[in-house]
This record gives sequence, structure tokens and C-alpha cells, in this order.
Amino acid sequence: MSASRVRSALAALVLGSALTAACTSNDSGSPGRQGGDRAVANRPTPRFVGLKAHPQIAQPGLRPAPAAEALTALTAVSRPPQKGRKLVLERQVGGSWERVDAVRQGREGRAEFTAPYSIEGEPVVYRATVVGQGGHPSLSSKPQASDRWGEPDFSDEFDGNALDDTWSNRLQGYLPDSHRACSKADDRAVGVSGGTVKLSVLLDPDRVGDRCASDEGNFAYRLNGHISTEQSRSFLYGYFAARVKFQHRRGQHGAFWLQVKSRAATTGPATQTGSEVDVIEWFGHKHPSGGLTSFVYDYPTEAGRKTGGFVRKPERFGDDWASTFHVFSVEWTPRKYVFRIDGQRSYQTDRGVSGRPEFMILSLLSSDYEIPHLGKDSRLPQTMAVDWVRHWPLSHSGVAPPVGQGS
Repeated sequence: MSASRVRSALAALVLGSALTAACTSNDSGSPGRQGGDRAVANRPTPRFVGLKAHPQIAQPGLRPAPAAEALTALTAVSRPPQKGRKLVLERQVGGSWERVDAVRQGREGRAEFTAPYSIEGEPVVYRATVVGQGGHPSLSSKPQASDRWGEPDFSDEFDGNALDDTWSNRLQGYLPDSHRACSKADDRAVGVSGGTVKLSVLLDPDRVGDRCASDEGNFAYRLNGHISTEQSRSFLYGYFAARVKFQHRRGQHGAFWLQVKSRAATTGPATQTGSEVDVIEWFGHKHPSGGLTSFVYDYPTEAGRKTGGFVRKPERFGDDWASTFHVFSVEWTPRKYVFRIDGQRSYQTDRGVSGRPEFMILSLLSSDYEIPHLGKDSRLPQTMAVDWVRHWPLSHSGVAPPVGQGS
């Protein structure tokens, strides 16, 4: 593909996924009334309001639930940014607009909402509004439909009592070079029931009484749940989401992540080498750094590069990762990754952005370095449950990936 075509495709992607332009609004559907004191009048006048609808990537809850009932996530911005400015989310009802929610934007000018995907079986049209104050008129974004992304091109809700052919066990054996000398993947650590796939860490019944000698100590051998779509499906760009309830204890980490299917080069730009994208990892309750991480690993040199880290202030998103299901997602475009928890942005980076098709992985792994944090072996098994996994391609929003890079 020529450089000019790449530039054209990327430009189209940026324009197609950008927040929609604003328009002034003084109609009867605008919330509130004009007015305000001197302090309000001295605030910067908003000149732009935009709204972007994401797929259904929010669904906190105690039990498995249909993916079709997940909430739509929406991001609103106003410019210039003004920390504390209230942005109102409205939905269209006939010829008027009805208030849904209101959020005060952060210093970057962003406000995030979750709202129903459909009402009485019909998609919903939303807009964001800054209420007129201090003599300034209300300002609203252009409307955004909740069904902008259409149906996902991949969806698994783990019905029945076995995995379908989409998923396969990653039976890699013991991997001492990857800090897993004492554990290996095994299909006995994977089960499907109650509308979820359950991935476990359990003691290896074939090695009862054996001890594994590792750099971290001597431990009982373990089996890990570790499955992927490597043999069936890979994806290039889009939204990847999984609804997960993690294991309780430290000593193992649950994860939803992406790996490159094949590389065009072993080192160099991530557009050629691909990247490992750890959408989310959970290292267990009472971890001193909060327990949740998101990382990107790419290979500009043989040494590799790690971007990301522990999620800052995870209590912003919840504190019940082992008792409640949450949706963890990444929006992957040719320019960036945006990580979210139930539709709320947790991290964003433009480093290591893969340009290669990648497959999805679900795992609960016990690396040698974390086994001591479990304590007694009697605390096994530990189990994480995944309610559903979905992918929406960029093309469903009217934005296609660069030519020649389909999955």
C-alpha cells in the first residue's frame, strides 16, 4: 500500500471517529434557563460541544446478564475546557429533548456517561449540552445514535456446558523463561456453566506431593486456565470488551489480552511487529498498588518496551473486582489505545500501536514470582468467571481500516 493511501486512510479514520461538531441550541428542548452571577459570566465561553457514542461496554452487576442489555458509553467534550463545567446528556423524545444525566467535566474538558442502548426495542439518539449561563446561549452537540457501531462481528456469551470451536486451550507446557516453571495451562482448569467460562488455578492432581524448584522458592505444581481465539479468529482495530469477575486472592493474575497473530518483522515499529495488549490484569485483593493493570508491550529493539502500569485510583471505577462483573475494554485505532472500565476511561496511549491482526486471550496464570503471595495451597482453587466477550470493528461506524490490513 502506498504512503499516500495510508495517509488518506488514516485521515478518513480520524475524521470519521472524531467527536461530532457542535451547534448552538436555543430550542424548547434545551435544559435549564439562561442567567448566572458574575463568577459564571467570567468563565470561558464554550465554543464547541462534541459527543461520541461507543458500543455497549458498560454492565456492572453481580450476576451473568445478556450482553444485549449492556449500556452504551458516551464521551462528551466542550472547548475550551473548564474544569467543573456541567455537561448534560439528553435523549431525543419525538421532537424534543429529555434530560438523562449531568456530569461535571474534568480539566481536559471531558465528561463520560453510560445510558441505555435501546428503549422499548428502539435505539436511542443522544446529544450533549452545555446549559446557557451568564448571558450565553446553550450549546449542544450534534446527535449521536446508540446503534452507530451496529452488531459486533464477534460475540460469545458462553451458553451451554463447553467452549465452542472459537476457543482453544493454550497448552504451552511449563515456561520457566516466562516465570511459569511451576504451572502450565490445562483444559481441566477451564469449565463452562451458568452462562460463563470459568478459568481456574488449581493444584495439579497428577503431581501430588511433587515440589517445583524455582528462583522464587519451592512450590506445589499448578494447572492454569488459558484459552484464546488464536486458531480461529484474529482482529485488526476496533473495540474489544469482556465482562469479567476476577479471582479473589493474590498468587495469580486474571487477564484479558491480545497477542499478535504473525509479525512482518521481529523488531521495529509496532505496525510491523505487532504488540501484546493487556486490556486488563488483576493481581488480587489487597495488592499494595491497587491490583489492576493495563500494559502494551512492543519491540522497537530486541529488549522490548513496556508502556502502562497499575491503574491509578482504581476506586474511581469500583472496589469489588472479585464479587462483581465489570466490562473491561480497549478501543484500538491506527493511532491509539483507549482503555476503559465500564465505559469510563482508565488509560490512553499512542505508544506501541499495533498494525497487525491480533487474537484474544482469557487467562488466569500463576507466575512463579506471585505464588508466595497466596500463602497456603489450601486456598486453591482460585477462579475467575467471564460472562461474555465481544468485538466491534471500526468499519461498523463507517470507518474502515487501512487497505490491505484486514484480519
